[in-house]
Amino acid sequence: MEIPFLSGVSGPDGRYPVNLFFVPETERGRAALIGTPGLLEYLDLSHYAEVRGLHVMNGLLYAVCGNTLYSITSGLTKTNLGTLLTATGHVFMSDNGTQLLISDGTHGYLYPIGGTFAKIADTDFPGATSVTFQDTYFIVTEPGTGKIWISAQNDGTSWDALDYATAEGAPDDALCVVSNNRELWVFGSESTEIYYNSGDVDFPFERIQGGFLEGGIAASNSVVKQEGSFFGLDDHGLVRLTRGLEGSIVSTPEIARHIASYSTISDAFSFSYVYQGNIFFQLTFPTANKSWLYNVTTGFWSELRSYPRDGEGNEGRHRANCYAYFDRKHIVGDYENGKLYQFDGDTYTDNGEIITRQRTAPEIHADRKTIVFSDLEIEFKAGVGLVTQLVEMDN
Repeated sequence: MEIPFLSGVSGPDGRYPVNLFFVPETERGRAALIGTPGLLEYLDLSHYAEVRGLHVMNGLLYAVCGNTLYSITSGLTKTNLGTLLTATGHVFMSDNGTQLLISDGTHGYLYPIGGTFAKIADTDFPGATSVTFQDTYFIVTEPGTGKIWISAQNDGTSWDALDYATAEGAPDDALCVVSNNRELWVFGSESTEIYYNSGDVDFPFERIQGGFLEGGIAASNSVVKQEGSFFGLDDHGLVRLTRGLEGSIVSTPEIARHIASYSTISDAFSFSYVYQGNIFFQLTFPTANKSWLYNVTTGFWSELRSYPRDGEGNEGRHRANCYAYFDRKHIVGDYENGKLYQFDGDTYTDNGEIITRQRTAPEIHADRKTIVFSDLEIEFKAGVGLVTQLVEMDN
């Protein structure tokens, strides 16, 4: 008999492939477990701190590391642009083509191209837990309320005390706002509302007919847009895919069981990327020190682990803390050391540290009776080893 080793289903006790993803058909028509890409150093910001966010604007990569904003060219020239009032925690970043607006969960900051980076000085600015841009407006969610605010047109420095709307479908806080196909999605702690630009002179965004969804999000940084759809961790701790007004749960009961065991899920964050023809959704729980990878293309999950190991030899969450596609490369920032990495399939380490890959096969039995196998045949593609130079010496 064949043991279903090559699959994405969980093994005993909910164990998923570790640092592997399942592909049902390779170039030779065979199923395979393929190693997740290693982390190849792209740039050391020389600032030993959390890389809090990455954003691409006008051919430059912008990175918030600790309390500092950097711009980075494709030639790896970095420039210190200024200082934030906070040094930890994820940031939201959005731009209008000439201005970059950054939200650190409380404050808002603006960097105009060629200008000076600074905290937004307008006293009408409400603070921001998230930021997006649509139809010439920056839009932010006000901390601890159900309100969304808009800036002046094409000017993130100017805000009016009357330019806001309140999500009214449910009395919950607005946690995250995202522009998608010129619709404005406002994710709350218990509900989701969808707005469109009606052109109204008092406030241009109005809720679309039927644009109310029961169910919110558990973590403001867990929402990510990919191919016009949304992934996010909902208010029940389930991973949900939303296409149009329809939502479906993509977390398996075993994944849900793992997430339910975590003491904190409100700090979860995610990003999405396309790699080797597969669309991936990567979800990390910092407090729980766990990372998960969902292959949207195949519908299978994997666990991601990376260095360092704890006192019992267990590896922790993946090193990637944020993501951007820049210079045709998948760039991620480290959660503590100020380094940027490139996802690279030909790199077999995480920043020089060994990547452990593990697959636990499901239990095999015949009517709950032990089976004895006299032979075991394993089919795999052999590696070629590391490239080294062999020098022979005569005594």
